[in-house]
Amino acid sequence: GDRGHTLTRELSAGVRYLGSDRRPRLLVLMYGLASMVEGFLDTLLVVLAFEILGTGQSGVGILNTALGVGGIVGAAIALVAGTRERLSPAFSAGTALYGLPIVATGAAPGLSPLFLGMTGCGGVLLDVSLKVLPVARGTRTVSRRIDAQGALDLLAATARRGMPVTGS
Repeated sequence: GDRGHTLTRELSAGVRYLGSDRRPRLLVLMYGLASMVEGFLDTLLVVLAFEILGTGQSGVGILNTALGVGGIVGAAIALVAGTRERLSPAFSAGTALYGLPIVATGAAPGLSPLFLGMTGCGGVLLDVSLKVLPVARGTRTVSRRIDAQGALDLLAATARRGMPVTGS
């Protein structure tokens, strides 16, 4: 129906935008990969607890708790990081803390609670750096006098190409 057509049109517009502007490509790619890893992580915890560590259901609980505690630490760090003008340091730290400990878990499974705590911390930092708008250095107001038809034409043109605008 119409809803499916709208979704397809919006997805196509997003892909075209990523094709035309290289700046957001890395962020979109990293966020997509992080989302995939997050999905794999649930399975990894179960396999790690049952098959590698031999701790069964309680091991799954311990590993999930480690992720949660790391997330709390990450949230405390994100409180500071989210108030900065630039979020790229939080993005870099979050990416490293999210991915590298998972790799390290393969090398030293006995330290997996520590590593998964780091992963939890990195996951929160990554989420904050990708979802929170940085604090603006300044503001700019643009105004112009146009008639109603001119305003509609300008609105239509802006809707076609997109414009990074925030409002408060």
